[in-house]
Amino acid sequence: MLGTDGTSVEDTDLQCLYTAPNWYQSHVMDSNGTYIAYGARNMVQILSLELVPVRMLSSHPKRVTAVCFAEGNVLVSGCDGGVVMTWCVETGVVLSTLLQTPICVAALVFKSGQLFSGDEKGIVCVWDWEELRKGKTFSRFQPFSEKIITMDCSDHADGRFLALGYKMGTIAIMSVKGTEMTLMHTLKGHDMDIFRVSWCKNNFPNIYSSITTDLPIENLVVSTSRDKSIKLWDGFSNRLIRSLPYPPKLSSGRESNLNREQPWSSVTWTDAGIVASSATGDIARLEELTTEEGISELKWKSFDSPHGHSKKVFTICDLGNSQVVTTSMDRETILWREGECAKVAHGLGGFAYGLDISPLSPNRIAVATGDNMVRIWEPYQNKVIQVWQSVRTKVMVVAWHPYKEGVVSFGTEEGRIGIYDVNSGNMNTSSTYHEKPVYSMSWGYVPTKFGEDPLKTGLYSCGGEGIIFCHKPKELGKTAPNVNSYLAAENNYKHQPPARTAVDWEFNSKLLAVGSSNGVIEIFKAPNLQLLTVFQYHTRIINKLRWGRNEGDKVIFKSSTIEENVECPPSDQPQLLLGSCSDDNMICVQDLSSITPSTTPILKSDQTLKGHTARLTDIDWNPHNFKYIVSSCYDGTAQVWDIEQGVGVSSFRGHAGRVFSVRWSHTKIDCVFSGSDEFTVRQWKVSENTEKNPPKVNPLAPTHKPNNNRKKKKNAKKNVVISENKVEVVSVSDKALTWRKPAPSSTTPDPADEPAMKSEPMTVSVSDVKRKRGTKGKSLLPLASRRDHCSKSEQAHQILQIANDIFTDQPYCDDSLTAADIGLYSSRSKTFELVAEERRSHSTENHHHQAALLGIWSSDIRATIDHAIQTKTVTESLLSVAVTCGMDKYREAVKCFVAQLTASRDFVTAASYLLILGETKQAIAMLVAEECFREALAIAKMRLSPDDEVIKNIYEKWAGKQEREMQFDSAIKCYLASGDARRAIMVMLRRKDVASLETTLKVAEIVKEEEMLPAIRAALEEARLSEENSAHVVSGEIEVSNNNRDVENGDKCGLSGSVEQPALQNGS
Repeated sequence: MLGTDGTSVEDTDLQCLYTAPNWYQSHVMDSNGTYIAYGARNMVQILSLELVPVRMLSSHPKRVTAVCFAEGNVLVSGCDGGVVMTWCVETGVVLSTLLQTPICVAALVFKSGQLFSGDEKGIVCVWDWEELRKGKTFSRFQPFSEKIITMDCSDHADGRFLALGYKMGTIAIMSVKGTEMTLMHTLKGHDMDIFRVSWCKNNFPNIYSSITTDLPIENLVVSTSRDKSIKLWDGFSNRLIRSLPYPPKLSSGRESNLNREQPWSSVTWTDAGIVASSATGDIARLEELTTEEGISELKWKSFDSPHGHSKKVFTICDLGNSQVVTTSMDRETILWREGECAKVAHGLGGFAYGLDISPLSPNRIAVATGDNMVRIWEPYQNKVIQVWQSVRTKVMVVAWHPYKEGVVSFGTEEGRIGIYDVNSGNMNTSSTYHEKPVYSMSWGYVPTKFGEDPLKTGLYSCGGEGIIFCHKPKELGKTAPNVNSYLAAENNYKHQPPARTAVDWEFNSKLLAVGSSNGVIEIFKAPNLQLLTVFQYHTRIINKLRWGRNEGDKVIFKSSTIEENVECPPSDQPQLLLGSCSDDNMICVQDLSSITPSTTPILKSDQTLKGHTARLTDIDWNPHNFKYIVSSCYDGTAQVWDIEQGVGVSSFRGHAGRVFSVRWSHTKIDCVFSGSDEFTVRQWKVSENTEKNPPKVNPLAPTHKPNNNRKKKKNAKKNVVISENKVEVVSVSDKALTWRKPAPSSTTPDPADEPAMKSEPMTVSVSDVKRKRGTKGKSLLPLASRRDHCSKSEQAHQILQIANDIFTDQPYCDDSLTAADIGLYSSRSKTFELVAEERRSHSTENHHHQAALLGIWSSDIRATIDHAIQTKTVTESLLSVAVTCGMDKYREAVKCFVAQLTASRDFVTAASYLLILGETKQAIAMLVAEECFREALAIAKMRLSPDDEVIKNIYEKWAGKQEREMQFDSAIKCYLASGDARRAIMVMLRRKDVASLETTLKVAEIVKEEEMLPAIRAALEEARLSEENSAHVVSGEIEVSNNNRDVENGDKCGLSGSVEQPALQNGS
């Protein structure tokens, strides 16, 4: 195993799940006979030949796409970002950066002192290793402008040759002389992407002698393609020797993968022959068999093993001695010896969000991962069961059933809840979904009001929206009860409770702990879930709650701020402990062995553990000794604490990213499992860590603040300078343009004859400038305008018709003319026809405003209003004239306009129009629903009775929102205004400084909360004591600093501290 410091630790007792190899890359793995290397995300994982992790190399900016070993233990790697780097495998140090381009590196090959790289633009780069050490550059070639997927180099008796496999099915054979390359010929036979090409080495035996008797062994090259064929070529004569299909699938159950996904196959030439993979993940070796008639045939012999791959294989790496290593889409790396599975290394393809150890089978660990799977891991048997059916999204949390062996539950990012039986393979999902990701789950007692349940054990889930559901395993198809509503009804809540964030049942299902977004922890007692007590020592969201049942030696808490120890239960009773962790970077431990019911919140925990510098994500008790607890944090560490002394014991810093989950081993007292965002689950020993406490500075914190400056608008408002002949832009302004008057020219009067011109600029508003150079609005009569610009013949017809209509009584009818032609110049009826035609045209083109204006012009107001209501295009100008159609029509138009404003999210204006109609409470309800609390409160207090419950509800909802957003001052004001003084005091107690607690005490005395006064006074005294201790420490440091400064000054003056100075005489 290995930490981020690069130290290699190979311990077969410590089992881990590491990052799986990257997908859809033909050259993502390589071996030099000592190590195996593969690309995993933007890192390179180094393994021993027995698949034991040795080291992780991390410096690439993007996903690693190709690796290969060079001379010695030097590794070369390339990534999506076009960077090619060299590493020393033994030390993990970057030796050099050979290439930096924006093009993805698809393949890397090293052969006899030369390094080749191919990218997605078809460019091949060649480095001479000896010349590279002298600082010389590389050569670059582009035989074809197509994407290179694979390449391989051959050492032939006649020279060196490079085979390039392209995306469109072409294989190019290049002759390499030094750093120069020339195209010999192309192998054309594949119709689609070339996945892999592989030369036969000149030291391999000729296994296929019957079909290659006339060819040197090093002439042979094998290729595989998306067209589901594997071809054997003579690489020097451009001749196809044999075309073979993909190896047959070994299991019929994998056929569905081939139909749904794009096929992929890999092939390589080994000392035992050609080894290839099928489209479904089966590995096979091509063998030459002789029939009874003496005819030689080529047939695939599958590697028959129950531990093979279940999905397509991307790479096959030859280790020699009939050994190969394969990587697959199933995220497993398998070592094969003589066609048998020798070892499997299991990998992860996502964050390890959650861990849980089975209480009935302690060697089973459930892992919730971000690659849409639940893994059932048995680390000491090196066995992993992948559960992906019905999951379909990231898994956030897992929880084993406390009494049924092999039953595990999981919650997903989409809010789905599932229960899986490992023994039978049955999967069931609940019909009740959370609106947001599920973050906490626990099995516990089911109250009788939730329905009859003979098992009395249900699954409690808590989602990101703050709701807890209780799912009964036998009734997952029914709607799960809302636990929040049940708790509120049973305990007569007078206010809206905060969002729930964590839930955990005590082992005997007697007590339920619920954490909230405001840092409050509530303890409920079965069977009716009556509120037992409230803890309020955290100040931010509760992320995890964990019960501990200590049946050994009692834990006695010792704290520097408390002189006497906490009273423990008698020795014959188990000690009941509750641990909690929060976003306030603290872990709190409370002893609930002798707790008594109380509605007064407990403000101080029995033990507080501080030291982490970022969000805490998980905690777990040591099942062998409840004196210790382990925590995981966003600072990249997993920390073991001594809760008696309140100090750190061991800090594991082997993760390179945030740690999401942690569990103490049930079988090994010194071992802990932790999962992180680097796609790993690591097992580590507490006794082997050299650091005892978390780092004082978060090593994963960003080094610079993000730039939040908004992009400048292209059409920004600008200032202009007006000179005598032109206007110049000089600067940018938001609301006004600054104009400077031009300097006098030679034609202006003499300054002596006129008052001096002031130098101050003259400011003109932007609206004035726009008004001066504004353009005429869009025409309401576009049809008539277009007909005024028709051809001469059409104009003649119009003129004749107009003259006849105005000056004669004789009918003159031209059927080709419409109202748009002569409506403005003919009779009044023709004008009405023109306007009606223009209105229809505007409505057809969705120009509803122009159509409405024409309706007002023609005095057809009611029809215009009806059309606007029907098309939902009511405007303020239409509302101003709608009242002429009667009050009912006006109300209908206003309601339609309100709906339009609501759809455009202009809730304040919509509420104003509702007030015009007298619908005050509807306006208030709309504003509250959209969290416009200030506006809703202003309306309610001006229009409703002071005793109306609506005002109190607004205060409570506003306070809850402010409390969730850590805006405590506003929340306190709201609670006080609503008359809920107790809730206001509980929010005030979330601040632990002396000034805040003094204010809290005064408020409690004013509102006469006698029950809370003792707890507030105790918290205030503790805060004062803590502040005094901090002041003494600071003053002591200042005094020591001053003394040191005096000594330094004395030394500079030539005085020594060992020389006595003469005493001053009296009067001197």
